[in-house]
Amino acid sequence: GDATVQKRAKSAVSRLADISAADLMYAWATKTAADKKLVDDWKSLRNRIAHGNSLDRENGWLLYCSSGELLYRIVAHAIGYDGQILRISQPGWGIQR
Repeated sequence: GDATVQKRAKSAVSRLADISAADLMYAWATKTAADKKLVDDWKSLRNRIAHGNSLDRENGWLLYCSSGELLYRIVAHAIGYDGQILRISQPGWGIQR
């Protein structure tokens, strides 16, 4: 077929051998006993934004908060922090405080 299609097909197949960012995140979550829903939400947010899809306001905010909590947990793990991390992925997380 067309050379452009061949190039795209080769590129797509070659990526199958690579470890995806999502696979790495799920492995990290398993290793640290982090909530895998945070990774699910990050993956959903990333895929929607990367492919130009819109988010409704409420669901987009929840995905954003989950991704923020995931980032905090990754940084905390990286620096060896083992204290409490607020569950900002949960609606109403700051009301009790």
